[in-house]
Amino acid sequence: MIVNQLIILKENLIALQKANQWFCHSFEICNEIENFNELSIIQLDNLENLTARYARIVDILFNKVFRSIANVEMAKVKSLLDVLLFLQKKGLIQSLDNVRLLKEIRNDIVHEYFVENIIQLFENVKESSDELIKLVEKTNETSMHMRSQQGYEYIMGVP
Repeated sequence: MIVNQLIILKENLIALQKANQWFCHSFEICNEIENFNELSIIQLDNLENLTARYARIVDILFNKVFRSIANVEMAKVKSLLDVLLFLQKKGLIQSLDNVRLLKEIRNDIVHEYFVENIIQLFENVKESSDELIKLVEKTNETSMHMRSQQGYEYIMGVP
């Protein structure tokens, strides 16, 4: 059973790394945008890419990687809140408020209904992107430490 969970974790970590590469690429492009009130069509397209990639990486991180880590460590996981509390105890998550904000921004992206709020959404994504990138990096570091600490390198390799 644990071997299957480790294989799933490895696959999820690989997906996270690939998504993070594209997200960082979009973030670099959009990081230079200063005035969100006068956006060109190209800038709007770039921000659309950034927000879509932001939502995707949050989904992979929360719904796949975090749950996989908890499944390996705790066996059966009940709710996302249980997972987040567990990861906070392990030191992966510093603040539940910060990760909740990432998830709320993701929800705003996915359920964006009002065009007039799009500027605020772009600003929120840009402002929270550094935190998301740091969380992805810390997740990768923690999973590598977890694998070496528990002797799972032979199953997982290095994604």
